[in-house]
Amino acid sequence: MTFRVRLDGSVLRLNENTNEDRETGFQGTHAMPVIKIKDNESFEGAMKRFKKTCEKAGILTELRRREYYDKPSIRKKKKEAASRKRALKKLRRSMN
Repeated sequence: MTFRVRLDGSVLRLNENTNEDRETGFQGTHAMPVIKIKDNESFEGAMKRFKKTCEKAGILTELRRREYYDKPSIRKKKKEAASRKRALKKLRRSMN
């Protein structure tokens, strides 16, 4: 069995004998992580592998980033704040 999880959290069960895995409607450039359940593999093991592939693909970080719209001015302020934070952290490390 092959499953695909969309960004909205819905799960699709795909039939391996058809071209259902070529589903359209996904936005963005990320390919959706797909795992194939091995023979005699537990659900927990498959879920652990799936979570790891999602983490590597950056699905959750992308989902959190797109959760709400940030105006460009807000994005710029956040970016500057992160830059200041990194600079302070670097300064503290050099003082020790």
